[in-house]
Amino acid sequence: MDDKLNSIVQSLVQGTEAKKLNWQSTARKNELMLNLGHGSITVDSWEFEGEHGESMSLADISFLNNTGEIIERSVFSLAEDRQDYKQLMVLHNLARRNALKIDETLEGMLTEIQHMINT
Repeated sequence: MDDKLNSIVQSLVQGTEAKKLNWQSTARKNELMLNLGHGSITVDSWEFEGEHGESMSLADISFLNNTGEIIERSVFSLAEDRQDYKQLMVLHNLARRNALKIDETLEGMLTEIQHMINT
């Protein structure tokens, strides 16, 4: 991962952790999108079977312009780009939690359970 992409990914991680960025799910199963004024960013992860039957884990980050055209894309493999893959998966997992509002949903469920137990 080059320095510019690394800086972007780290900024996205920080902004997502701080709940200052709002990711959305897309029609693709594991793809998440962040809409910005200058375009959009997507992160995705998937697995497939390789030529020799081995399982391949991949993650990507794509940058789209305002017309939705991919202008830059980086793909990382767990097998070949382990550190970059892991770094991108940290972002992917945070973006997923953000888009699906997982923390808010679990907090609401906990509050509801506690209320039910205490009444």
